[in-house]
Parts: sequence; structure tokens; C-alpha cells
Amino acid sequence: MSGVESFSTYLHPTLILVVGHCNNACYFRLAELARWRQIAQSDLLFPSIKNKWMFLIAEQTIAYKKPILPFRKFVVRSEIKMDGKWIYYNHYFQSSPDTSTAIQYAHILMKSVIKKPNGKTVMPDEVLSAVPALRAWVDE
Repeated sequence: MSGVESFSTYLHPTLILVVGHCNNACYFRLAELARWRQIAQSDLLFPSIKNKWMFLIAEQTIAYKKPILPFRKFVVRSEIKMDGKWIYYNHYFQSSPDTSTAIQYAHILMKSVIKKPNGKTVMPDEVLSAVPALRAWVDE
């Protein structure tokens, strides 16, 4: 996996502004969906539920490059990186999974953390120990 996961979708009319392109909130909603897909596919979901871990976004920025037009097919390509405390997601909204030829629509950089119910941070090393399969998803 090497930290990359993609899914394809179409821009649904309910996500479009009056001016005819993707609503800005749509990008964050789709990025959230991409993260939850990765959580489920990387075997992180059940340990998270068992340990009552909370996934919190600390910071996020978006760069808009080109509008996604109605009924346009696009891909959300996601990468995960970790350091001593933080989990970083890069979500790339693009016309195809092939990064060399794809049209880039937007890029979200997201900094997140996992918390225990008592408010203490779950360090990435602890997450990787609890879910060894997750290592295949994380870019070093």
C-alpha cells in the first residue's frame, strides 16, 4: 500500500454551488470519507472502537487549483505520514489515479491526533504497535 489509497467518485449536484462547481465544504467531507475508508481498510477501525480512540483534526489547509465541474469523475488520493505525535494526511483531488497525467483540482494537508477517553494522546508508535497492518499504509 505504501500509504496511498484512492477512491473514485462523481461530483453530485447536491455538492455544487450556484456558480456550478464543487462546494468548498465538499472537499473536506470527501477527505473525511477517505480517512474513514483508510481506517477501515487498514484494520484500524476495530482497535479504535475497542480503545475508544478519538480522531481529532488539529489543523488543515486546502489549496484550490481547478474547479471540479458537475458530473465530472475524479479521484481522492490519500497519503498518511506520522511523526512522534502527529498523523498527517495529504488528500489530492485529481482527475485520475495516475499522478503523472492527472489534472490536479485541490490538495488538503491535514494534521491530526488520536486521543484516549482521558484526553491523553495516543502516540503513533502505540497505534502502529496495536495495528501492525497499518505500517503498510504509512509513508516513512
